[in-house]
Amino acid sequence: MKIVKTQKNLKRKLTISLGILLFLGMFFSCKTDQEEVQPEISPDLSEEELDQASKRMGDFWRNYDGNPIQLTGTLNYFTYAIKGKDLLQDVNNDCIAVLDLADRNNVTLNVTENAPGETRIYELIGKITRFGLIRLRYHTPFAVTPDGDLYITDIIQGHSGCTLYGPGIADGTLVYNGYFNGQTLCAPAIFMSKCDVEWPANDLFETPVEGPVFWRWKFDLEVD
Repeated sequence: MKIVKTQKNLKRKLTISLGILLFLGMFFSCKTDQEEVQPEISPDLSEEELDQASKRMGDFWRNYDGNPIQLTGTLNYFTYAIKGKDLLQDVNNDCIAVLDLADRNNVTLNVTENAPGETRIYELIGKITRFGLIRLRYHTPFAVTPDGDLYITDIIQGHSGCTLYGPGIADGTLVYNGYFNGQTLCAPAIFMSKCDVEWPANDLFETPVEGPVFWRWKFDLEVD
């Protein structure tokens, strides 16, 4: 019985440590300079850093009153042609957002994004862990039109002429994986595309593009 109990305690400690490592890994990934195409995760994390991360979120949850949280910051659109090593776009749009963590598990993020020539208002939904790991996505469908359901991937493909694929694409939406630490929300959606046809509607960058194209949409928001 003592061996079984020890194994259970060890499994629990490993699970907690893994959650904290993922949290800190995403922290370093989100802090990577935008010029780097593939963010690196620091492998050298001390026990003190792990304890601080766990304590910070523990303090946040203990003091959280359940009210929506006001945030301001940017949504960065970063696109890079891998074969030609060409920066295709790197644009920051100012955002105002409201984060709702009322049940401490399900998350909604209501965003007002100031894009050139227009204001975009939309909602993302997702999950958050007690360590602050957060996953967000647009609604599916993103909108319903007289012609049928419209997904965010349809909008991107229609604008860019690119075929999207990769880990940040799922069920017709983008998936943002990041963290919220009580003060900062950082969440990138990373995906790839093939842009091998000429597309006059693409006013983001010239097409066609030879080889795969790397995309990263990233929220960088701070508590207001």
